Amino acid sequence: MIEVTDKFNTSTKNLVVATAAIFMHWSTTGVGIGKYHASGTLDVLGTIYSDNIRLNGTGDVSLTSTTHPFQVGLSTSTNMAFDTNELQARNNGVAAGFTINMSGGNVTLGDLNSVITLHGSVIEPEMDTGWVTSGLTITMASGWTLTSYRLRKIRNRVVGRVIIVYAGAGITADATGNFTDITSVYTLPTGWRNNQSISTLVPFIQSGTKTMWGRANTTNVGTVDFTHGSFNGQVVATSTTFETLLDYLTD
Repeated sequence: MIEVTDKFNTSTKNLVVATAAIFMHWSTTGVGIGKYHASGTLDVLGTIYSDNIRLNGTGDVSLTSTTHPFQVGLSTSTNMAFDTNELQARNNGVAAGFTINMSGGNVTLGDLNSVITLHGSVIEPEMDTGWVTSGLTITMASGWTLTSYRLRKIRNRVVGRVIIVYAGAGITADATGNFTDITSVYTLPTGWRNNQSISTLVPFIQSGTKTMWGRANTTNVGTVDFTHGSFNGQVVATSTTFETLLDYLTD
C-alpha cells in the first residue's frame, strides 16, 4: 500500500513494488533506508558507514531493558547491551556468557592505580595442567635414557617425577660420598623449569639403595644435574634406574 498525504486529503493505493527498488520509505513512525520501515525511528538495510557515532541515551542496562543506548543482536536472542558505564551479555531476557579475546591477544584492565573488583568464582584452568605424562620434550644427556615422567604445574609450582636410566660405565662415590658432577642429565622444556635464584635439591631414588642427590639448576636453564651419593663407596652401575623427584617454582 502506498499512502500519500497532503494538507487536504490522504490517498492510498495498493500495488506491488519490487523491494530491490526501494531507496527510502517514510511511515508515520519512522524512516526505512533500503527497505520498508518496520521498526524504530530509523530502519536500515545494509551497512552503515560513519566517522563518528554519538548516542545520547542514558537508560540503564538490565537483563530486560529496552531504553539502553546501544545493543548488538536481537532482544529475543543473544545480544550485548550497553549503557553509559555498563555492558551486559543477554539471551532473551536472561544473562548470557561473555568472552574477551577468545582467539588470543593480551587484555589490559585499568592502569597501575586502578582497583579491579571480581565478584563470584574465578576459574583458571590453565593454572593447573593436571598430571602430564606425554607431550613434553625432555632432552637426555649422553649415557642416560628417559623411561617415563609424571609432572604437574599448579600456577608457578612444578611437582612430579621423571624416571631415568643410567646407561654409562659404573661410577663410585668418593670418601665423602660425592660423585663427580654429571651435568645436564636431562633438560626440561620451557615453562617447566626452575627459575629461582638458587638451585633446588632433586632426590635420585634408586630402588633398594639409599637416595642419591642432584639439583635443578637456576634461572630457567632447565637442566637437572647428578651430584652426590649418600655414603663412601656408593656405586652407580650401568642400567641403574632412578626416580627423580621435582618440586620447585617456575618464577
